Amino acid sequence: MHVFILAGINKFMKLNTSKKTIKIFEVGFGTGLNAFLSLIYAERFGFHVNYTAIEAFPVKKEITEQLNYSLIIEEGKYRSEFNYIHQSDWNKMEKITKYFSLQKDLCHFNKIQYINCFDLVYFDAFAPDEQSESWETPLLAIIYESMKKEAVLLTYCAQGQFRRNLKSLGFEIESLPGPKGKREITRGLKLNENNRFI
Repeated sequence: MHVFILAGINKFMKLNTSKKTIKIFEVGFGTGLNAFLSLIYAERFGFHVNYTAIEAFPVKKEITEQLNYSLIIEEGKYRSEFNYIHQSDWNKMEKITKYFSLQKDLCHFNKIQYINCFDLVYFDAFAPDEQSESWETPLLAIIYESMKKEAVLLTYCAQGQFRRNLKSLGFEIESLPGPKGKREITRGLKLNENNRFI
């Protein structure tokens, strides 16, 4: 909630009130929590989200069936939608609700081939000390190219080298207060000249 919803989609939509559709890209689909929170946000505020996520190693069905996010969040109101997120086909855009469409692409990070597509990127890969290649310049350059001008990248990572890598590609970096137990998070901004994300 703190990293991807409050500092991400919530902030972006407040500054882009005329937008009726937002395209989100998640690096690391995992348990589907970020997609689920974004679905709820879109339903609550009535705008469309086209959500694309990549994952090389999907969480197994026997694990996703045990996840209780839908019971903890909104007291089960979106339980069927959460189930549909995991039951939907891979490599195909599917309409989950009136306001939320999802495409889960089964591929490795270095196989990304999107150009100028996304308004917002949730960079939720494993930590740099566990999956270092995900945080290095070659992959970040691919992600940069996938983003539209004035797009925003959010991540929990505040590592110095990672931030320097983002800056080297042309991102403007903001250090934001982290959630409880974490001092800072990072927001990377791909901007047109003379425009700032405040």
